[in-house]
Amino acid sequence: MGTPLTLSHAQSPATSRALAQAQRPFRSTRCCAPSVAACSARPPRPQPTAPQVSTLAWQPLAAALLAALPAAADEAPAAVAQSGGGSVNLVEVVILAAPLLLYGVFNLYRDKVNPAFKLTDFIFILAAIVIVLNILSILVFKVRIF
Repeated sequence: MGTPLTLSHAQSPATSRALAQAQRPFRSTRCCAPSVAACSARPPRPQPTAPQVSTLAWQPLAAALLAALPAAADEAPAAVAQSGGGSVNLVEVVILAAPLLLYGVFNLYRDKVNPAFKLTDFIFILAAIVIVLNILSILVFKVRIF
């Protein structure tokens, strides 16, 4: 068992061919058995790495931004005072709260009425309502919303 197999021993022609092929170097880098990691002849690919940025490069930028913050904080009250005291219009509140209100209605309907109701169904219904309201707005008020 300690004697290596060579072509000099008496063997069948098929065994001789198999042994000769096994002793030749690989012609291709592909492997017949992908589950065996050791049969790959090509080296592993190097993993791409993110470019290394020195923290020293960011320090001037961070210092400039931090220096600008107090100046912006001093200008903000003056800008609010010039714009009218910060009064809020009811239409603005409704427009800003509409996504939360609509999602709340969707969750309430799904919990109480129809558990199989999906978000895509709700979005489809909202789109249909917006289209119908746009058509009514064009016919009645002669104003096109979009």
